[in-house]
Amino acid sequence: MSAAEPRRIDRPGVYDLTAEAEAARLLLAEMQRAGYGDDDELLADTVEGGTSFLEAVEAALAEMDQRTALADAIEARIKAMRDRKERVLASVERIRDTIATAIEASGVKLPLRLPSGTVSLRESPPSVVVIDEAVIPERFFDVKTTRLLSKARLREALRAGDDVDGATLENIRQVLAVRR
Repeated sequence: MSAAEPRRIDRPGVYDLTAEAEAARLLLAEMQRAGYGDDDELLADTVEGGTSFLEAVEAALAEMDQRTALADAIEARIKAMRDRKERVLASVERIRDTIATAIEASGVKLPLRLPSGTVSLRESPPSVVVIDEAVIPERFFDVKTTRLLSKARLREALRAGDDVDGATLENIRQVLAVRR
């Protein structure tokens, strides 16, 4: 396979960046050996004309955009389905209340033995109604204490040169930045 013929990976249109990066590296090494290592513009033009590396990066960026759009659409669909689930569950409760009201109004003797289940009415457990929370004794409140590490403050201290036990700054790898 030549540098001009990139391998493709799992999706059509997405170039194998690894193979194209290797082709660009080999071409740049060849240019270095030939004495053209100081001319950045010539090296960039050579990589652009002699490999499909830039096209591979462009295809990968397009794939990122498509997958981000897909993830956004999925998230919107999940939200719509959650909202729909809540509406369906609310309708179940309305139907339950309607059945109870109809049974009470009918005066029919309970329990009703039906093919889908036995229906009866029972007293609901008492529910708490809070009239004024401010006067309720403290013993009825739960206290939540949350201990949360502030990585922002920790990063700030480490960047300022503070020695912090149990933490250090580290650059693990380079991160792709795309300006649009």
